[in-house]
Amino acid sequence: MEGGDSLKKSLAWLHGVINGKIGHGLETRVLQGLHVTHAQKGFMRFYFLVPNAVSDVDGNWSVGALA
Repeated sequence: MEGGDSLKKSLAWLHGVINGKIGHGLETRVLQGLHVTHAQKGFMRFYFLVPNAVSDVDGNWSVGALA
């Protein structure tokens, strides 16, 4: 990962939200499937797997999950 202090702060914040240390429970629930694959100053690439908590029995997004 390339970048400076602001990148480290951004990644720390994002990981804090994903792990439920900061933010709201809804954010944590939805972002559970988010993984940073590459990060540099001004650019982040993610892999996202829709978690079961926000999908229906067929694996589709629940109504309002993106709202």
